[in-house]
Parts: sequence; C-alpha cells; structure tokens
Amino acid sequence: MRDDKGFEIDLIVKQGRTLIPVEIKSSMTFQSDFIRPIRIFCDREKSARTPALIYTGDPLPDVHGVQCINYRHAHSLLAQESGASMES
Repeated sequence: MRDDKGFEIDLIVKQGRTLIPVEIKSSMTFQSDFIRPIRIFCDREKSARTPALIYTGDPLPDVHGVQCINYRHAHSLLAQESGASMES
C-alpha cells in the first residue's frame, strides 16, 4: 500500500478492525531503517497492532515493538492472526 507521498507498506493483514503492517526484505542482515515504514504506519493508523518485519536473517527480539522474523517462519505470523485477510 502506497500513499500520495510515496510512503509504502509491503503488506497489511486485516483482522476485524485491527491492521497488522508487514515489511518484507530479502536481506540477511537487519538494518534499523527496515522498520521505519512500519513505525510511521503505526503512528498514523491507530488500529495498527503487532507490526512485523519478515526477512532472510535470524529472528530477533522485538525491535521497537516490531516482530522481526525469518521468512521461513512467516506462516506463524499469519497463523497467529486466524481469520485475517490480506491487502497489498
């Protein structure tokens, strides 16, 4: 999803009234700028919860409230949000 100012989120999972922003990166090395779009989205959208970064590196503890998970475990993110629908 991209707004008129070029800001984008790779994937938004909708569960009821809750939105879960997800960024997807191919990098094996975490970089703090990966979560910047997620944080901006969460600041703008009050219904946003449990944001996530999916990338090829090792899972990390939450970074500023963002789950950082390896792509091989991405299914667990979606399984947690049963009944969710996706927007891209």
